[in-house]
Amino acid sequence: MSNDIVNEIQKEYPIQNNNKGVFAEDVYDAFSKIEKIIKNFDSCDNIKIKNIALDMSFTLPKLENFIKKYYFKKNGIYQGLIINSKKLKKNNIKIQKIWKNNIKMQSDNFKLFIEKNKNVLANKNFNLEIRKNNSIPFFHGFLINDEHLILSLLEVDDDNYIDGGDSCYHYYTNKDETGKYYIKIYKQWFKYFWENSDEI
Repeated sequence: MSNDIVNEIQKEYPIQNNNKGVFAEDVYDAFSKIEKIIKNFDSCDNIKIKNIALDMSFTLPKLENFIKKYYFKKNGIYQGLIINSKKLKKNNIKIQKIWKNNIKMQSDNFKLFIEKNKNVLANKNFNLEIRKNNSIPFFHGFLINDEHLILSLLEVDDDNYIDGGDSCYHYYTNKDETGKYYIKIYKQWFKYFWENSDEI
């Protein structure tokens, strides 16, 4: 991605730190801005997305649309981590029942989507993989091409229920030291979560 495009995105969605504000108010707003970032990559670029997700009720439908659109013409990889509710229970962490239902449903939908679109994915050289995150998530977000990080923290209440769907999202790039730091930490935790995850 050229510096001009990065500057354009940063101008519209400035890097947020030091409590100056947020990149997106909620998950709906975040996805519209993530789509804008992805669209600005040249069609010949490799698209690499590392996603630490929750129940994927928003992520998977959006991902399917991204792949079908013109800017995912070829050469891409998506790695996503979905909550493993059974592992959370062992650690006395709770999630709402609707999350549990969504996790099962989206895991099944992902398998169906792969089977239905295997020829399209092969032609585009686009690889998707989702695994169960066996660790307790304390943040979630997207890292795009190791350049753009959209990050949100999770909350936990007094009854040990975690939530994050309504949380605000912060945006960092690798163009300054703050962004480089958060991207490095995200990559480290993603690597740990991925290596200790299970197949869906």
